[in-house]
Amino acid sequence: MSNKTYVIKEGDQLLKIALEQGVNYIDLLELNPAYQANPNLIHSGETLILSAEEETVEEPETKPAIAEPAGSSIPAEGCLQGKPACQGEDVCDVLVFSDDEPEHYYVLTTKEQQSLVLEEAEQMSVLAADFYDLTMAAPKSDSADKAAIEAHRAKKQKWLERAYQSNVLSPEKLTEESKTHQNKSNDDFAANKIANLTERKQILGGYYSDNYFWGDPESVKTFRDRLIADINKEIAEFERIRENASKESGVKENGSSNAQTVGRDSSTTNKKGSETRVKAGFREAVLISQNKVIYVRVSFLENQKANWRKVSSSPSLKAALLSKKDGKALLGAMLKDIKRDIVKGANGGLFNNLEGTLYSNKLMDEKFKEWKFKVDSAGSSSEDANFAVSGEAQLARFCFHTDAKSLVKPKDGEKNGEVDLGISAGAEMSLLEGKIEASACLPHRRGYYLYITYLDASGKDVQYPFGQFRAELKLVLSCFVGATGSVGATATVHTKPKEQSSGLSALVGSGMNLDVDNKAGGALTVKGEGFAGAQAGGQVSGALQWEAPENIGKDKFDALVEVVASGNVAFGAGAGVEFTLKLTPDGFELHCSASMVLGPGGSGGFGAKVDFTKLWPLAKVIWGALAVADYRTLQCVDEVAYRYLSRAAYYFFTVPSEALEDAVGKGFEFIDSWWDEQAAVWSDRELRCAEAKQLAKTILDGQGKYSGVDQNQLQPETIGMLMDTLVQTFYWNSEEQQEKAIVMLLTGSIGHSWRKFEEVLAHMNPQGKKQSGDQALFDNLDRINAILAGDQQEQFNDWIKWLSEGEDDINQRYLLAFTYKTGPAFQNKLSLVAQQISDVPSFYA
Repeated sequence: MSNKTYVIKEGDQLLKIALEQGVNYIDLLELNPAYQANPNLIHSGETLILSAEEETVEEPETKPAIAEPAGSSIPAEGCLQGKPACQGEDVCDVLVFSDDEPEHYYVLTTKEQQSLVLEEAEQMSVLAADFYDLTMAAPKSDSADKAAIEAHRAKKQKWLERAYQSNVLSPEKLTEESKTHQNKSNDDFAANKIANLTERKQILGGYYSDNYFWGDPESVKTFRDRLIADINKEIAEFERIRENASKESGVKENGSSNAQTVGRDSSTTNKKGSETRVKAGFREAVLISQNKVIYVRVSFLENQKANWRKVSSSPSLKAALLSKKDGKALLGAMLKDIKRDIVKGANGGLFNNLEGTLYSNKLMDEKFKEWKFKVDSAGSSSEDANFAVSGEAQLARFCFHTDAKSLVKPKDGEKNGEVDLGISAGAEMSLLEGKIEASACLPHRRGYYLYITYLDASGKDVQYPFGQFRAELKLVLSCFVGATGSVGATATVHTKPKEQSSGLSALVGSGMNLDVDNKAGGALTVKGEGFAGAQAGGQVSGALQWEAPENIGKDKFDALVEVVASGNVAFGAGAGVEFTLKLTPDGFELHCSASMVLGPGGSGGFGAKVDFTKLWPLAKVIWGALAVADYRTLQCVDEVAYRYLSRAAYYFFTVPSEALEDAVGKGFEFIDSWWDEQAAVWSDRELRCAEAKQLAKTILDGQGKYSGVDQNQLQPETIGMLMDTLVQTFYWNSEEQQEKAIVMLLTGSIGHSWRKFEEVLAHMNPQGKKQSGDQALFDNLDRINAILAGDQQEQFNDWIKWLSEGEDDINQRYLLAFTYKTGPAFQNKLSLVAQQISDVPSFYA
């Protein structure tokens, strides 16, 4: 199926196209990222993608759960079966479970017992092999997208449900999970558009007054009425499109829940009909006769162990262990104890067959390392591997290989492999040690859309796509405290490390979470989702990166912040935003939702501290986001951080030979101290005039770009303060360069945004504080009008009309606010300006 497209026509608007074509507005922006930074700037003749080619997603296969263990029902606690200890028995096999003490192992005395164990192990092996296949089929980072990751997650969830139903894993209590962002409906965007137009109309209604305002009062009334008529016409057009769109059923709206539910009955019924709770979980063991590691369910073990035998004592085994020889000596001692306690000198039979094949068993070398590691004194040096026996380590070994023999390597059990982080990621594995290291671009190399959140004209939250986001992270998951820095299972251990929750279980669940462990100095940890026992642990480090809308598809990501092994901060889930820039007494923090890094299934969040010298990339994102939000209230930056950026930008204009990037990186203490000193400038005419001259020079020298940032991206608060200083001191300085700077500032910083013009007027005072009420807008407009003369006033009137039209022109050429004067023409206007200033009571207020 080919992409559905639309050719832009003269007079089109992106939102109108979305409404008329029945395409969600946010989907349209995601499909056409070039328009994200300025959705109003569209050119006739260009082609829009309305819908992407849909790929057929394979429905996850549903496989049956593992059958309930065969054999006897679960016996009463402490009830053992078998021949009396005084009678000899034949022996066909031995089971040695991980994490059991040396004397704790089971002896199988019949072929039937052995067959049941092998049958159970085979079923578990199939389940493990299916997980392994899922891991190998995980989307590749370079080609993955959101749909592929969600489809893969659905397959993984099917595997988990099968593991739950088989009592291999126990599900945690699942809660409904909602998407981090839910696409706002086209009707909501249209309603916001109408609210903006209505707001503009109300402001224009105050332009006419019986008193002198600017130009002839009657002509001003005519001008105002013409603008309001045009706005009414546009409102009517959007209301018509809204009504037509609501009648059509083809409009698709996103935002459905991703809630997951797992229904299973973890109870079984015994022969008497009473309900018995079955314990979920599994155990790892060495099956001696097969020379392999096997896995059996806890329910199987509980069901069958009453039929197996235990040796009454194990003196030979303990002696061999203390001798610190090797696995072969350990095995020989074990057989000696079995022969003495159970076989009791019997000749022939199954035991002789078993004994004849045992000495080629290399797996006992690994079991020897485990036991030896456990009994060595804490202060002794050991050259053996850290043998992890925790549930997480066994889970990793169960899931990440199909044949347990692959654990046995000539040297140390290390191997390279693939893990599933939502995408396929190469990893260094030391499964015996319970350690995995992986590096990857998450959620995948191309990233996910970053959603900014702002309040629209109706006061409702809006999520808007703005560029791509990804994390280039390294995960180190290790079951041993202090062992995360070493790679390989043969690292020398001088003090016996303690096992801990490693986060390995996060690789098994269908979703992953990021959390901050404040007890570990702010280390960023991972936790699995979807089953009980999933633990947080490990270490996460790397960089969070962003790609601007105009670079999407070019793999041009800039690092926003570094995530280090410590120094991160906890950030609660459910904040309603994907990222937030916050300024605290300790400095800037970037709060980030886990879903933005990990993709579907991620929840919770974390915060990374931002060095002031690294603040620049984040400042550019905030300024760009502010523009696409049409200078509404951003939810992704707190008030203190927002104020810092506006003041730091103003500081840049006040000092010679300063780069905007360097000014933003000065730090809170520096900017706060400088701001305190500004109070003296505001009250001193000479200082104020000198500052205005420097502002004008910086504006003219920069030619509308500062450290690569366009002037029109700067905050209204900064522009308002600049305009206040330049307008107030205009007549005092009486310099042509200052008038030229005012023209450049108005033209370049406002762009074609009526909303920004309103915000600049509202903040046109020394402190950049927003003044409430329409009167403040009119008063500051009076101040600008007062420094204009003759044709400049007419040009300024036309510029306001152009702004009120509210759409970017086809060539993005901004109309001059007015033409600055030079030479005699400039000098001749000064006397008129002096008179006009005296007629404006609030000019110097």
